[in-house]
Amino acid sequence: GGWGPLMVSKPHQLNTLAPAFAYPIVVYEQVAGMDKKYIGLLHTMYRGCKGLVALAIQSGAFSGANRLRAYFTNMPDIQPLPKERCVPTAQDIIGWTRSEMPPWYQKAFPSGVFNTLNTKSLQSKASLERMGEFIKEHLVEKTKDGKGPLIDAEGVYVFKTNPVLDKQQRDEYKKHHKEIKRFNYVPKKNGLPRALKSTERCQVMGFQKMHLDGFGNLSQELSTPDGAQMIGDSFDVPTMAHVLAPLKSLQEVGVVHSLGPPVGEGITVLSLFDGMSGAAAALSAAGVKVARVIIVELEAKRIEVSRCAWSHLFPGVTKEAGTLVEHQGSIEDLVQKVVTLQYIRDLVLKKQNGISGIDLVIGGSPCKQISGFSRRCALGLSGPDSQLFFTFSHILGWVVDAYKELAIDRERSDLKEQLAEALRKADRSK
Repeated sequence: GGWGPLMVSKPHQLNTLAPAFAYPIVVYEQVAGMDKKYIGLLHTMYRGCKGLVALAIQSGAFSGANRLRAYFTNMPDIQPLPKERCVPTAQDIIGWTRSEMPPWYQKAFPSGVFNTLNTKSLQSKASLERMGEFIKEHLVEKTKDGKGPLIDAEGVYVFKTNPVLDKQQRDEYKKHHKEIKRFNYVPKKNGLPRALKSTERCQVMGFQKMHLDGFGNLSQELSTPDGAQMIGDSFDVPTMAHVLAPLKSLQEVGVVHSLGPPVGEGITVLSLFDGMSGAAAALSAAGVKVARVIIVELEAKRIEVSRCAWSHLFPGVTKEAGTLVEHQGSIEDLVQKVVTLQYIRDLVLKKQNGISGIDLVIGGSPCKQISGFSRRCALGLSGPDSQLFFTFSHILGWVVDAYKELAIDRERSDLKEQLAEALRKADRSK
């Protein structure tokens, strides 16, 4: 219908397309789909992102999080995706060697790579205990008297090489096997399964180990469910870092684009739906310098994690210096009262603390009704959470329009300067 491509699968295909606009740089992440029902959503997001084409990436190439995501972006020169998986293994995260891993783990993860399909899910303690009891009863050698499981001198259960199970036991093992894979269980010191710790979940998603703990600066420790929810809602850091990597090269030549201010010392980032600051982690991993950040986020707990992360990863970005600006609350309310059209125009057109412009707009609005669109939910972008995409679109439109105005003003200024120079030359020739 004249739309052209809406989504491509290889970064070089983006470079063959005329960009909808050059500035600011935009990266909007959302769940990607491959069925016909998703095409309508893709059309809407394409329009809402002002004509930006999406790049579909399966993040399993970069980390343990097997997530298919669409990145609507005008980022130039994104490099080809890696041909070989470069993901963290259990050995990397928990420090066990492959040979030390118990058979139940090796069966679930033959490559040693985690399968993080659902980082929000946490199984009940009771279910995990039942799994442990099954493993002790049927997969562990018995003592000589047959009265209990055999444990070696280091306190580790001795597992059977080829356990013999009847049909009922095999069926139960299949159930446990599925849960081990789903929840990414790893061995405790005694060899029985346990859930990943919050620090380990961070590492699976490419965050630094202490990110969720605010690098030691949180006023109060997060609960396990809160931490799991934050990680589940976040960007996959290595994947986003790959998308953002060209910014480092642009920065090394001193400017992201002719319309923007010099950015050799750092860019200005507008991070919408900032969450636990996956944007900060990805920019840091990509080696991009940041001078100023404006974050918009609903929850106070996430704001605190984000504040700690931005300031830790980019020491010059702090509330005290005025280079970290926080807007907490419903984004729908904020665009009416605080993050308004005039506020965005001022960020782009006026200097504040010696800094002007917005170089990068980044975010990913809630995907709750989009991720289940084809399977169990027909709401899509009209859902109560996912419809926040349109607020992202409004704010992006304000930034783009401000830069269009800036481009016109500069063109007029250049024409005036050219005319003045021509008049000066005419006067000198008399």
